[in-house]
Amino acid sequence: MKSFSALILTAIFGLVLSVAAPAADSSSPITEVRVKETAGRNYLCLKKELKLAEMKDFAVEGITELFQKATELKLGQGGPVMFTYYNFMGDPEQRFTAEIGLPVYKKEGVEKSPTGPYVRETTKFKCASAIYQGPMSKMGEAWAAFVPVVAQKGEATWESRQLFLYYEGAESPNNIVELQMGLK
Repeated sequence: MKSFSALILTAIFGLVLSVAAPAADSSSPITEVRVKETAGRNYLCLKKELKLAEMKDFAVEGITELFQKATELKLGQGGPVMFTYYNFMGDPEQRFTAEIGLPVYKKEGVEKSPTGPYVRETTKFKCASAIYQGPMSKMGEAWAAFVPVVAQKGEATWESRQLFLYYEGAESPNNIVELQMGLK
């Protein structure tokens, strides 16, 4: 069984930057953590095995490719982009699986490809959830505040998600991201 300290290390990374500096004050960078169950949905996705340092490039290239493909196939995009992380143990040299998902209304016309975009039909997802608002460079602080509270809500799985509800730019204080950690 994976240790709780490994879970904390898993969570302490942001989308664009790795571990951020600790918060200057004691206020929490996230809203109250609550447990919820999300509905299933269709996502046009790309998945990649990578190291943490490769995440920024994958995000920029992947999002661009997904929007182009969804537009080309007229899949009808709608909703927040979702980043899903599987089995990250906190070691920057470790390879882990990252998946970028663009919510789409239609799934027809997407050809199966071992390296290109594919459709993922998510199912209900029980998770702990909190909202973070701020720059991507502070995302590590948000995860650091989130993970200890998740442990009080139930046994975590090794699937964590970030849903980008509003995004202006990497260092914008107006970005709004929902953090989710799967619960058994």
